[in-house]
Amino acid sequence: MRYFQQYVQVQQKLFRHRRGCRRYLVGCLLILLLLLLAVAALSGWFLARASAAAPPVEPLALYLLIDNSDSMFPLTGAGSDPDGLRLAAARLAVTYLGLAGADREIWLRPIYFGSEPVPVAPLVSLQEPANRAALQALLSEAEPLGWTDQAAALRLALAEAAQDGIAETAFVMLSDGRPEAGPEAPVSTAAYLAELSSLAEALAGAEIPLHFILLNTTGAPDDTWLPQWQALAGATPGGQLLEVAEAEALVPAFLTIVRQLVGSETVTVLQPVASPTGARQTFPVPAGLAQLTLVVRKEAPAQQVEIQLPGGQPLSFMDRDVLLRSQIDGLQEIWTILAPPAGQWSLELTGPGGATVWVDRRTAVVPAVPLTSPPQLAVTVLAAPPPVIAEVVAVPTPVVAPTPDAGQPVHLADPAKPAHAGRAVLAVRTGSQSPLWWLLPVGIGVVLTGLALGRQWLAPQLVLGGTLRLLAAPPGTGCPPLIQLEPLARRTVRLGAPPAEIHLPDSTGRLELSISEQGGRWPQIEIWGGPDLFLDDQPVQGRRHIGDAAVLSLGQPPGPVYRFRYENLQLRLLEKMRALWPS
Repeated sequence: MRYFQQYVQVQQKLFRHRRGCRRYLVGCLLILLLLLLAVAALSGWFLARASAAAPPVEPLALYLLIDNSDSMFPLTGAGSDPDGLRLAAARLAVTYLGLAGADREIWLRPIYFGSEPVPVAPLVSLQEPANRAALQALLSEAEPLGWTDQAAALRLALAEAAQDGIAETAFVMLSDGRPEAGPEAPVSTAAYLAELSSLAEALAGAEIPLHFILLNTTGAPDDTWLPQWQALAGATPGGQLLEVAEAEALVPAFLTIVRQLVGSETVTVLQPVASPTGARQTFPVPAGLAQLTLVVRKEAPAQQVEIQLPGGQPLSFMDRDVLLRSQIDGLQEIWTILAPPAGQWSLELTGPGGATVWVDRRTAVVPAVPLTSPPQLAVTVLAAPPPVIAEVVAVPTPVVAPTPDAGQPVHLADPAKPAHAGRAVLAVRTGSQSPLWWLLPVGIGVVLTGLALGRQWLAPQLVLGGTLRLLAAPPGTGCPPLIQLEPLARRTVRLGAPPAEIHLPDSTGRLELSISEQGGRWPQIEIWGGPDLFLDDQPVQGRRHIGDAAVLSLGQPPGPVYRFRYENLQLRLLEKMRALWPS
């Protein structure tokens, strides 16, 4: 069902198609010989340059796994997050990482999960404003996805990370905790724990930290699963678990994690409450900062925030080194100031209600070496902070220190970089050059030629997915109520009279469904049939594209008539992504 995940690795395809390799045996040997010559010539040239260039910081790929199971929504009860504050926190993180990652390019791929994981968007760079805007739109809506399977979401994220191939990768998972598979198929605790243990080993082996945000709104400790999530996150390099007791605390929890990712720290938290004359608070900004970030969370969209420089001049987003981004809900905004002047700054809030303002600073580029851990400070993150009138509170950035005993509260410590954090790509500078340097363009040309020759036999094969839900059928035919298409593992599936793959008794017509790549990077679903095929009660002429929830009818009275509804949530998301990323 995951159309955009079906591109297999080149090496697997190469060994699978041995007949194609024998066909191009002479060309393969020639390519191998020239590549060996190119590598031998270029290795000395590159190694000679390795002594002096400043190592750049690697990009970071962030996979955001958000629980959208039924328990998060007010379906049968209050719901863990009925107002969708987890999505507001995710949108805020997108903006924060996009504006605060000037020294490090950050890529993000969001994934919703419930009974099964659903990719929301491809892996995109947050440095592009268009990508941030598209993600803001996609992260503004969500539908209940059934029961809860955190392990399936982690498996999908690991597979996506392996395909995306970015060395520095981190996972952030938000869930209300307990795995559930429904009353008819309860979760086997022992089997699920074994799977989590296997996933922990895979994450540790790939050096991927897992930041787990546990939303526990019940008020009672979960002695079964809380220790397991602690152990899972603690087994990963630099992983942590943040437990929050209400959805309002999700924004601070998300900010705790994204600050660590970009190397910033919170020095002050302002919580003004506006009065008829306005509320003003001051805060110091030290000298030598690379960047100052103010994250504002308001109680009402009509509230206005004014920031003044040390000399009393209002800060404007029209200034050269100032960026302002407001969230689509109007309740959150982020100010980013490059090289801020030192001195006493002030903030004024006008309009009824209160606000919370996090003042974050970053002193330099994200370091390429691990940092030593500062002295621990015991803090517990269980709920959103209560409002404080006109008071400045110094707050360190918390990071979870895993607790070894089950059922104990989660304690936090001052931030410490994981040992693997900040690995840098080795940059090189020119030394004594090899006399065979000219083989570089030759090697590139040979590689491109080989890829062009192998394009056809290395091309991935798409598989038709989705479900056909039976709406009507002739009596006594025994047609199943649901027909799953993906297990057939075919690009084209036919229904109806023989020789169709899915036989419909008494049917004289035939319906053909197929997946195509004619739309470019986004696959499309097509149908084709005879004069007795109807799409949404309209006759089908030629090949037609269909989307999620399309109603297909095969047959006409007085003969047998079959009616199906084609269901495919991934296809619905693809349509949204095609509109946002058409190229």
